[in-house]
Amino acid sequence: MWSIPIVLMLSIASGYTTYYGMAHFITGWIALIITVAVQSILVICALELASIHWRANPRRYFAVTVSLLIALCVSISFSYFKFYEISQQETILLGRLDVFRETLDRYLGDAMRLKSELMARQQSAAETAARAASQAYLGTHPDTPPRYQGKVGKGPLWSHYHALHQAEQEKQATLEADFAELDRRVQALRAGVSEFAVRMNEPPAYLKVEAAYRSLQAFLEVIA
Repeated sequence: MWSIPIVLMLSIASGYTTYYGMAHFITGWIALIITVAVQSILVICALELASIHWRANPRRYFAVTVSLLIALCVSISFSYFKFYEISQQETILLGRLDVFRETLDRYLGDAMRLKSELMARQQSAAETAARAASQAYLGTHPDTPPRYQGKVGKGPLWSHYHALHQAEQEKQATLEADFAELDRRVQALRAGVSEFAVRMNEPPAYLKVEAAYRSLQAFLEVIA
């Protein structure tokens, strides 16, 4: 009497580990159907073998045995994935964390290169505008009319280039403020990753890292 509930409970336990391992490779509902089919074959074949005399019906005995072995191979193979993950959980998590950090470092490296390129470009534009304003003041700018060549003073031409210089300086100041905010978000992301390394099994730690990453990504898209 106890054999039936014992077999069913063992089948459910084996089915859980089989489903867990299989669900990593195929869609969940398909994995569930296959798991139910595999566990049903195991139970049915085990009962069939108990009632078959192999000498009386060798073909049927061979077919049931082969079906049982195939179902066992499928169940054990995918169940092993679950036990392997449990036994190697810390190693697997540390490996994934290393990959995550390497990917993040490459991303932040690209972000810092973008920052340097934008700052260098803006500084060059500001220096060019300052040089043009200085030439206009000294009367040596190529656009200076011939009668004002070599004359020092603040004329309309200087006012134009001075306004351009002021605009470039304002852009540079805005860019520096943006980069200060960028540095703050990068620091928040790095702090989140450090916290996640200590609390890898806690979902809030990962959600914090994800939020910091999305915030940084959105900010980069704006300033780029």
